[in-house]
Amino acid sequence: MRGPAAAGPGGPGGGLDPALRRALVRTGPLLAGVALLMAGNGMTSTLLGVRAGLEGFSPTVTGLVLSSYYAGFVAGSLVTPRGIHRVGHVRIFAGLASLASAAVLVHAVTPSALTWAALRATTGLCLAGLFVVTETWMNAAATNATRGGLLAAYMTVLSGAMAAGQVLLWLADPGGFRAFVLASVLVSLAVVPVSLTPVATPEVPELEPMSLGRVTAAAPLAVVGAVASGFVVAAVVATTAVYATLTGLGVNRTALLVAAPLALAVGVHLPVGRSSDRVDRRRVIVALGLAGGASAVAAGLVGPGSYATLVGLVAAAGGLAFPLYALSNAHLNDYLPAGSVAAAGARVVLLNGAGAIAGPVAAAVAMEVVGPGALFALVAVAYGFTAGFAIWRIGRRAPAGEDERSTYVAFPTGASTAVARLEPAAPGRGGAPREGS
Repeated sequence: MRGPAAAGPGGPGGGLDPALRRALVRTGPLLAGVALLMAGNGMTSTLLGVRAGLEGFSPTVTGLVLSSYYAGFVAGSLVTPRGIHRVGHVRIFAGLASLASAAVLVHAVTPSALTWAALRATTGLCLAGLFVVTETWMNAAATNATRGGLLAAYMTVLSGAMAAGQVLLWLADPGGFRAFVLASVLVSLAVVPVSLTPVATPEVPELEPMSLGRVTAAAPLAVVGAVASGFVVAAVVATTAVYATLTGLGVNRTALLVAAPLALAVGVHLPVGRSSDRVDRRRVIVALGLAGGASAVAAGLVGPGSYATLVGLVAAAGGLAFPLYALSNAHLNDYLPAGSVAAAGARVVLLNGAGAIAGPVAAAVAMEVVGPGALFALVAVAYGFTAGFAIWRIGRRAPAGEDERSTYVAFPTGASTAVARLEPAAPGRGGAPREGS
């Protein structure tokens, strides 16, 4: 049985449900902490992309440094639950936030590529752990009626705060120390609202293991879409600063260029979600792939000579990868019993992380070998492959039946595996997963 289209904070009627309003008030301190974390991390990522050029790092080395964050993030998603069991939510949050804050500052003290890679991996591990804590707390405050709205709010905070972090780069010279201090302070301040949260600290439940083979058998397109989304998001968000440095854009223009896809991501989920709940979800994936690929090709052709046009094209080329991730997750859930949704969602997060690790490295190497525009050529290839694979799958199997489909949920990119527990399961679904979609 299908639920309301594209779950979001406003609900299908446009007003804020009282239960959701209460849940948002309870989780407000958690969302505030996440906002501070993402603002500081978003600022740091772009700052390093610019600063690496000033320090003489090659694009390939810069890509390796920036991708280290995603490797650390995947590792942190896997190991943090054990730490929470041992020392508790508040202690591990405070410890990881302090470590992440210190790591930001050390970048300015030791401008070495190897050191920076280790620091970014440490930051990724810390941020993943912080998100596990936050998402577990949010799950404790959620009910079946409010999970979709909380997820949508969480997604909005993640993308919006990271976009806001780009604007903060205007306040400090990337060649100095102040920008690192500001980013470090933002990460440190995240402890304050989280420590004041009224939500009880729950146990971290174990997820039912789900193999990659089982996920692939249920919905191969979900695997391709999740990996492609991580690849594109990380390539655009992490290495657009490298592109901007190579093409001579200033810091302010670089920050705006990175912020554009993050800002678009906030508003694009609802229309995409509503469409995918009404038609074959694979057709929406094809449309996103073609639109994102065309935008990337156009961005590469336009270049920095027409900056305003470039901003719009980069916004589409990067921003459309965010709902592609949520679509992939919803498509997978169309072919799984409700009891497997959380375990499947955790696997999708890891697949997305695998793509994110590869994205910055591949983009940076392409830019160094071919030229700055190769970033967008690579993004276009990722979109094109996804769209082509979706078209092939449409010809291989009929879409899921009306009464078998799940509801699109704004599944947030950049969250940890614990976010899967927040996803509402469609009612009235059961049975074994069906292969071949």
